[in-house]
Amino acid sequence: MSTKQRCDNASLLKQSTSSCDSPIETGAACELILNWYKINSKSLSGEEMLPRLNIQTLMKVLGNPAWNRVYHCWVIQARHMPRLQHFIKHRFDTDKFVYFIEAYNSQGSAPATELAKPAP
Repeated sequence: MSTKQRCDNASLLKQSTSSCDSPIETGAACELILNWYKINSKSLSGEEMLPRLNIQTLMKVLGNPAWNRVYHCWVIQARHMPRLQHFIKHRFDTDKFVYFIEAYNSQGSAPATELAKPAP
């Protein structure tokens, strides 16, 4: 089970018009992890870090869902899998597993909201 700090900034979902985007707005400060569980099980079966997938691409594939400030996690449905498979080594198997992608802050221990503040 991962103990990393989850990425929790709603500004990831909006397009920035500023010429100096923060790392969190560009997705550089988020680490995405695919988790999969056996169907009807609560135990984690596996996980994969997704260094080639950024938060903006994930949001586009998922249809720009609401940013969940509690779980920072999105269910991956069969319709999303063809567009995501390019970024993922694990081969999706919807007959055996259910899938989720979680976002974590990858900039040390600073809260994601602090990382998103513009420089003075």
